Amino acid sequence: MVVIPVDVGLALIKEPDNDKGEITMKKTMTKIVCVRVCVLQSLLVLATAAGNAQNVAHLAKLTAVAARVGETEIPVATLRTRARMLASSPIADNDADLQSLQRRALRQVIRETVLLKAADDEGLSVSDVDLSRGILEMQAVAGQSDDPSVRSAFDQAAGRLGVAVGQFSTDARALAAYRRLWKLGAIRARIAERLPLEDRNDPAKLDNAIERYVSEWKEPIVIMSAGRQLAGEPQ
Repeated sequence: MVVIPVDVGLALIKEPDNDKGEITMKKTMTKIVCVRVCVLQSLLVLATAAGNAQNVAHLAKLTAVAARVGETEIPVATLRTRARMLASSPIADNDADLQSLQRRALRQVIRETVLLKAADDEGLSVSDVDLSRGILEMQAVAGQSDDPSVRSAFDQAAGRLGVAVGQFSTDARALAAYRRLWKLGAIRARIAERLPLEDRNDPAKLDNAIERYVSEWKEPIVIMSAGRQLAGEPQ
């Protein structure tokens, strides 16, 4: 079993910013704004995953399968939930239509499914204590922000779970969702370590490396007709 520090596991959670899979973060963006964007992205995923987990599990039984990664099924309900999350994000592309959002959601969820499987295969793990510490550290970062939406992000996430914000870092549902985020960051860090030293901090090169990793995954990745229809791709 490999244990990676929580700060490493959460440092590289970054998804492409547009439908072409490109990372468009400007080089002139300050470190503070970078942290703000990462906090927002992480908390949006966390709040949605934790707040809607039971609903998605119920809906998954009633809807078609959009894709399969090996034996793991990705329900249409999961993609619709992710597309809604992308649309409601404060950093969302306001010009994106529903089909573009669903296509991006399909790509993200397939990628995440592969990366989570890879993290488990490589024995990457983190303790509840370290996860709680990581949540508290991100709360501190958010609390110092001059952006009201960032400062209130943890209050909103706690509200979705029906717990006080002070209990958020130890709530089992929050820890489960955060462990998912940590695993994604940890396997991204592991993939980054395989790049030449000068390429590891280049978001585009890291994203390309992850795309190759996903495309070469040992299990078949099959997009079902329901998934193609949702993404507006030929049947």
